[in-house]
Amino acid sequence: MDISLPFISMISTLLPLLFGIRLLKKQLPAYQLLWALFAVSAAMEVILFITAKLLHTENAWLVKYYTVIEYVLIVLLLARWHNNVAVSRLITGSIAFYLVVWVLIEFVFAKSGDAGVINVISRPAASLLLSVFVFMTLHSVWRQSADLLSQDFRFWTLIAMAIFYCASLIPISFLYIKNRELMILLGYAHGIVNILHNLLFCVGIYIGGKYSVPNSEAARV
Repeated sequence: MDISLPFISMISTLLPLLFGIRLLKKQLPAYQLLWALFAVSAAMEVILFITAKLLHTENAWLVKYYTVIEYVLIVLLLARWHNNVAVSRLITGSIAFYLVVWVLIEFVFAKSGDAGVINVISRPAASLLLSVFVFMTLHSVWRQSADLLSQDFRFWTLIAMAIFYCASLIPISFLYIKNRELMILLGYAHGIVNILHNLLFCVGIYIGGKYSVPNSEAARV
C-alpha cells in the first residue's frame, strides 16, 4: 500500500487530540474521557505507523492491548450518556464480561505467539459490542435532545463511532482470506473511514465548544 494514505490517516488522529484540548477547560468527565480516548488512539496510530512503515516490524500484538484500553474508555463514556440507570449499568458491566472473554481468548484458547497476527475474535467482539452500545446511546441521545440534535456534541461523537466500529467489522471478517489485493483494498477503505471518523470527532469538538452542554450531561459532573 502506498504510504501516503496511511500517513494521512495517522495524522488525522492528531486533529481531535489537538482540537480537543479546548474542551478540557470545561472540566466535564465526558470531555476528559473523550480526550483520553483521543490521546490513546493518536499514540497508537503513530506507533503502528512507525513500526509498520518505517521500522518494518510486527506490531499486531500492540492492537490486542490497545483494544482493551479503547473498549474501557468508550464504555465509560457511553454509560454517562444514558438517563436509564439500568442501561448505564449494563453497559458498564460489559467491561468485566469483555475482560474475561479477552483473557480467555488471548491466554487460554489462542496458542499462536506470532506478533504479526491480530486475534480474529477479541477485536471483532469489541467492535460488535461497541457498535451495539453506540446505537443504543445514539437512540438515548436522540430522545433527550431530538429538537437540537445537531447542536449536541454527543450526536457527532456517536455518529463518528458508529461509522468506524461498524466499518471495522468488515476488514477483520476477511482476515482468514489470503487475498493480498482484497486486503490492500480493505486497508485503503479503513484508512478513509478512519479519516472520516476523526473529522466527525472534530465537528463534535467544535459543537461542544460553541453550544452549551446538554443538561443531562452537565447533571452528571
